[in-house]
Amino acid sequence: MYKYVFTFCLGLLTWMPFAQAGDPLPFSITLPQSFAALQKKVLPVETYLGQGTMTRWISNNPEKLCTVVLYDYSPQVIASYSDNALLEMTQEDVTMKGQILSQQNTTLGHFKGKSYWFRHPNGKAYGRFNFIVARPKLYQYGCIAGSEAALKTPEVNTFVQSFRLSHEHSLPGG
Repeated sequence: MYKYVFTFCLGLLTWMPFAQAGDPLPFSITLPQSFAALQKKVLPVETYLGQGTMTRWISNNPEKLCTVVLYDYSPQVIASYSDNALLEMTQEDVTMKGQILSQQNTTLGHFKGKSYWFRHPNGKAYGRFNFIVARPKLYQYGCIAGSEAALKTPEVNTFVQSFRLSHEHSLPGG
């Protein structure tokens, strides 16, 4: 089980993980004040990369959903692809097969990634996600809302920009 410490700072709820021994969290992030604590769910996944595990942390309010997803595949599978190939292969999954409105290369420290803005296939929602290749793990984090404007708010900007990998996962190959 996880233990969390919550503090209020500039109207935002800062979520800092404190894990029990043997169960460390791989990241920290700042949630908007109106959001509940992240809820964790672990699911098996089958993607272009084969079988793996998807660990998903979700928080939402009536207007937005914020999430962090960790994809965990065999290190041998991840090692067989370049960072660019992994980013291209996962693009449809990250954008939920929706219409990409914009995309650009990004980084998190020394890790390569892509930032996507997209319209959900149902046409009623918009998404803003970053996807990071932090070998041997893959991370996706961002928000979904009913309008593109709702994804440009200061609280969503803070959420996306505050994502940090924990120390043991921030080193190359770590």
